[in-house]
Amino acid sequence: MATGSAVFKLGEGWYFMHNGNTFGFRASLRAHSTKGYGVAIMTNGASGDSLISQVMRLIEQEYKWDAIEPPTPRRYGPE
Repeated sequence: MATGSAVFKLGEGWYFMHNGNTFGFRASLRAHSTKGYGVAIMTNGASGDSLISQVMRLIEQEYKWDAIEPPTPRRYGPE
């Protein structure tokens, strides 16, 4: 059982998240660390994880979160 938030890079953005569950319920919170957008999704089903993933992906696409942008390739040395 995890207690606390996670910080991670997704696409070109840094996000924090926290997931939770109890018998028959699932929940997930994800928010951009500096841009101010985020989403909290709660389900009343023990199999809600797949629904949460689908809804999260649709929200990222609809609102054009930088999570869906591929990371910028890093270049080192002279070009």
